[in-house]
Amino acid sequence: MSRKPAQGSVWATTVAEFLKIRASQFPLVILAALPAGAFLFVFELYHMEGLAQHVGPDPLRQFGVLFFTAWKTLLFQATMVAFAAYWTTVDSQYGMIRVAACQPLTRMQYLLGKWIGMAAHVVLLTIAYIVTLLMWTAIYAGWQGVEGAALVAIVLFSVQTIVFTTALTLITAAAASLRTTVSAGMITALLILILLSLAMMLPFDVVSPRFVFMRYFLFPLGELPNPFPTESDSPFVRVLPTIDFYRTTAVTVMCFMAPAIWWFRRRDIQE
Repeated sequence: MSRKPAQGSVWATTVAEFLKIRASQFPLVILAALPAGAFLFVFELYHMEGLAQHVGPDPLRQFGVLFFTAWKTLLFQATMVAFAAYWTTVDSQYGMIRVAACQPLTRMQYLLGKWIGMAAHVVLLTIAYIVTLLMWTAIYAGWQGVEGAALVAIVLFSVQTIVFTTALTLITAAAASLRTTVSAGMITALLILILLSLAMMLPFDVVSPRFVFMRYFLFPLGELPNPFPTESDSPFVRVLPTIDFYRTTAVTVMCFMAPAIWWFRRRDIQE
């Protein structure tokens, strides 16, 4: 009696994808570029604009301004989006997807494992991004210790930043999985990033701001002290509750991932 081959698992696929990405050295290149890239913003704020004199000696306030300045350029996010789109489509472009199809693995397991393995690297790179900015702040502000309240604020801020970045990359990776080449996947992912940003322009009476994912772009800053308390319109002032952030993030990710999984299960993978 012949036996059915044992089905693979999402966990095994995730580990394999994570190790494949690590072996490519792509994450290492990004990690190596983070300190130098962050220093460009550090140099501008501390040497050109006198950040310490404008916001005071509090390192956490200085860190908030540094993060805001670097974050709003979208450089890190665009890098993560391109990173996710590449690893979502590279197997299709070079025919390796047919090798995966020969394994005891369902298409859903394959796709979920690929997304999760990629997202694990995004989490690590986002942590490195935050740590890099904290490091430069510590150097320039003379930060020698973190008190309890400041530590809690940094942890909550970091968690929310990681959640947002990971969600954004999963959304764009899901969109990229609809394409079969790396270039098409990257273009699609970046277009989705643009469309998500344009959604912020929708009138409030059409879609409530609480349901627009990119409205939470600066949401983590609400965990940090406001360096400009006299300004009424500040990204450090939180106007939406935390539960809405997590709910909208989860729903938006599922709205992109579910159709991508449905289509992938029916897709011709003989390219």
